[in-house]
Amino acid sequence: MMTVRRLRRYLKPAAILTLMMAFMAGCTHNNGDIGPLFGSWTLQEIIIDGTPDEDYGHNMTWNFQNHNLSIMTVLPHHDRAENMGTWDWVETDRVMSIDFTYKNSDGVVGGSPFCPPDGLHLPTGQVLIMDVEQLTSSDMTLLYESHDGSLIKYVFTKLK
Repeated sequence: MMTVRRLRRYLKPAAILTLMMAFMAGCTHNNGDIGPLFGSWTLQEIIIDGTPDEDYGHNMTWNFQNHNLSIMTVLPHHDRAENMGTWDWVETDRVMSIDFTYKNSDGVVGGSPFCPPDGLHLPTGQVLIMDVEQLTSSDMTLLYESHDGSLIKYVFTKLK
């Protein structure tokens, strides 16, 4: 027959294991499902007025979670830079706004890291309005009209 001491020896690890399993089964979406945008998107191509941007290094990933946008750029020697903003999407109008108007630790509105990365041809310190031309579970295309009238197309594929 099992003694109380032996029983405790088995129950404590079982309780810890049960708690660990409960924590690991927790949700991965903060504040609910944001639909097909949730996750990481690789920026495949930038097209300006119909011409591919030859200077784009194919090194950016956009990450959407809740209303946070993180743009990760892989730099030489596998270093990384992260730029941040917030986003909102009016699905019925197929319009996305990206907000880069936050102050950094120096008090600069739109200062690093709260600005678009170099190479995206986007202004800093503004709320940007983009048209969602295409959005499926694996592909996305965003359109932005710059202040000089250029039409910039951003073509993405979702990381699996």
